[in-house]
Amino acid sequence: MGGWAERGGGGVGEVEAGCGGVAADEGVGWERDRRGRRTGEIQGAMGRAAYLAACFAATGQARLQAAAARVEQVLAERPEHYLGYRLALDLHRIQAQHGSQAASDWESFERVAAQLEQRRPDSTGLKFLRGAALAFREPEEAQRFLAQALEDAPEFTRAQVYRVLAADSLEDRNAELARLRAISPHHQLIEWAAPLTEAFGS
Repeated sequence: MGGWAERGGGGVGEVEAGCGGVAADEGVGWERDRRGRRTGEIQGAMGRAAYLAACFAATGQARLQAAAARVEQVLAERPEHYLGYRLALDLHRIQAQHGSQAASDWESFERVAAQLEQRRPDSTGLKFLRGAALAFREPEEAQRFLAQALEDAPEFTRAQVYRVLAADSLEDRNAELARLRAISPHHQLIEWAAPLTEAFGS
């Protein structure tokens, strides 16, 4: 009686080839499933980000109006005090950065920045606001100002947030997110944006 191979069952090489084919098919299936899960995670993260952006857009204008009224009050009560100009500069930054972004808005920002610098040249807040103002226009210069603010105040959370936003690569952004997590583990940016960044980075 002939062996299994002689009866048409195939040799060891055929068995190995068949097993290899099965393993390859399983590998393709596993990779397809992994990509499907990752796509779902990315879509979910993007959906949450879009929802939050819509919420911020809906409430942002009312908050700006309230902030403007508060700044006017502080400047009227203490016209020479640093705090009023610090608040005014932040307001001008937000209006210029998230409003029309017209040249006149940035000119107003620079005028107030000069007044603030005159009153407190070494202001950590001024360093931060200059960095934040440049975050989406000149990221490299922004990082320089933000680093100076963090050197003055290592746990300055807002400065670290803008370091994340001004990062120009996924690797740098993940590194800055890790630093933000060390300062403020439950910051909103960690809770909302980190899953999206990590999903795209996988």
